[in-house]
Amino acid sequence: MSAKFLLPAAFLLLFSVECLHAQTAYEWDYYGIGFEVASDFNIVANNQSEFTAVSSDGLISVSLMPWSDASINLDHLADATLQLAGELATFDQATVNGDFVDLGDLEGYYIVAATSDYQSYDFLLVALLIDTESDTNLVVAIGFEEGNEDEAIDILSSVYPYDP
Repeated sequence: MSAKFLLPAAFLLLFSVECLHAQTAYEWDYYGIGFEVASDFNIVANNQSEFTAVSSDGLISVSLMPWSDASINLDHLADATLQLAGELATFDQATVNGDFVDLGDLEGYYIVAATSDYQSYDFLLVALLIDTESDTNLVVAIGFEEGNEDEAIDILSSVYPYDP
């Protein structure tokens, strides 16, 4: 292949790879919380009680909701997360994976579980996040289909506080 065609081909390849990873930041001004998702997400709710965005193919849904319970601290967060997840959907405890998450000013615990009754999704990621710098605590609920767990965890990992 001649050098004349090699440079344009390399540029086209780099451009197409960059387009595949295009991200959009959404910010919930009611609480000063943001997160990043793929550029094909659409906002379906943005009010004081909920911020929800859904991918255009419907494979992932992200919801953020304020959460307040002064009796819960980091020591009790794993149990509280499991309890909340049980209120959102039915799942087999044996299918649950969970871990602590540290997002700077936001610390918490998340679980991922197989479910058959959280909207129309096969899996549910639920996180309880405590804002160490304010009174804003969050529930993050991400419903997703098989094969999208990494994207769901990436979305959770992208959550950040900001000053509106």
